Amino acid sequence: MADQAEGNKPREELLSLVGQLRTNLAARARSGALGVPVHRRLIAIYTLAAAYAENRQFAEAISAAEHARQLAQAAGNSALVGELDRCIELFRQQRTLRQLYQ
Repeated sequence: MADQAEGNKPREELLSLVGQLRTNLAARARSGALGVPVHRRLIAIYTLAAAYAENRQFAEAISAAEHARQLAQAAGNSALVGELDRCIELFRQQRTLRQLYQ
């Protein structure tokens, strides 16, 4: 039983990280002129990028984060663009967002 709990720990940590990322992104997205559909799409893409990075799929993480950056830039949200630039740089260094938020 203890082994099963230990096996779930990485998954629980990832889910916790994704929750933190979504909260962080939601706060930044609300500070700009994003509509609800764009806001939701950005959260989904940002979460996907984080998941790719956690799975060591950095090329996919970069692609997803760059797409989110384009949406944020089109919406005129410079704070979110800056956040995504930092994420993209981490992914290029083959590092995860966990390292940014810990």
